[in-house]
Amino acid sequence: MGLQYVDGTGTERTLTVADMLTQDFQSAYSDLYKGINGFRPRGHDAETMLRFFDTYEAQFHESEVEEAVALQRRSDRDGIQYTSWSHYYECKDNQAHEEWTKEQALLDAELAHKAEFERRDSPLPVIEAWEHGVL
Repeated sequence: MGLQYVDGTGTERTLTVADMLTQDFQSAYSDLYKGINGFRPRGHDAETMLRFFDTYEAQFHESEVEEAVALQRRSDRDGIQYTSWSHYYECKDNQAHEEWTKEQALLDAELAHKAEFERRDSPLPVIEAWEHGVL
């Protein structure tokens, strides 16, 4: 363990287990851990926190590689070259909106047909009866 740290007085020193007991390092640890793993840590001691800070850059790089691989898998599956997760979700939202628009157009057409069928003096009931061989 040998992560160098510049403290509030401007002195460069090595992080210690005692530093891990301060609220600032505990908050930073919690935020950085969640950034990599997707959830906040529970039940970790000061030694675990210190080890995490020592290996953070390697874990972060590994996490970035995993994210890039996962995004490329989605790109290959969908046939769209996603540039980021934001782009992926934007495309999914656009696709969902298009599907909703199509469904809404079908629903509007059905409601318009029903309204015309029920309209007073509408020829539609007679036409449909004739088409079905009732008349």
